[in-house]
Amino acid sequence: MRASELLALVAGSALPENVVHEITRRGLNFRPDQKYKGQLKEAGAANTVLTAILTARVVRAGADRQPDKELLEHLTARPCL
Repeated sequence: MRASELLALVAGSALPENVVHEITRRGLNFRPDQKYKGQLKEAGAANTVLTAILTARVVRAGADRQPDKELLEHLTARPCL
């Protein structure tokens, strides 16, 4: 799973158990750093999702080494009400 896919699921209010299932099933193709974890929190990630990325299997790390930073920031932004 790419960084942008995971963040899109969280920002799109996917059920946390579904997000955890996808992380477990597919693994990650990147190593989440502190900035990315902060973006997940800002997007509303549940604690179960944050825990899942700590134990996720990383496959082909580096394939998404430089995710589109603008896309990640856009996905993280909360709409103004």
